[in-house]
Order: sequence, then structure tokens, then C-alpha cells
Amino acid sequence: MEGEEQLQMFLWRGQTRYRCPSCTFDGPTELDVLRHWQGTHQVAAALGGGPTLFDAEDRPIEKPKQEIYVPPALRNIGSR
Repeated sequence: MEGEEQLQMFLWRGQTRYRCPSCTFDGPTELDVLRHWQGTHQVAAALGGGPTLFDAEDRPIEKPKQEIYVPPALRNIGSR
């Protein structure tokens, strides 16, 4: 599911739901999904998202500077 370009809208027990494009989280509104993404995925991306890795000489492997990736599906929510 990672890398999807749009929020997936689906019906569950007669209720419209929206699924996060980065994981399986879903919510009843697009805004709920945006709040989830900002509180979970955006923070993880800003922190570098993972442990420090070391090479054969026990030096930390430097990661290239990463930009925070905002899925296209979440870029314009709230501006409609």
C-alpha cells in the first residue's frame, strides 16, 4: 500500500471511510487521515525513521539528507 497516490475511499458497514496512503489506518473523514499522517508518518520521516547502522570499521553509516515526503493524496486536504 505504501506509495499510493490517493486516499482510498471505501464503505464499511454503510459508512464512508478513508485509508491512509502510507499504511492501513482508516478514518471517517479525510481530515482524520491527515491528522493521523501528521502525528505518525511525518514525525517518523523527520527523525530519520530507523536505527543507526554501522559499517565494517564500526563507523556510523551516514544517510543522505532526506526530505519529508508528503503523499500527493494528503497535500491539498483542507484547501477545498
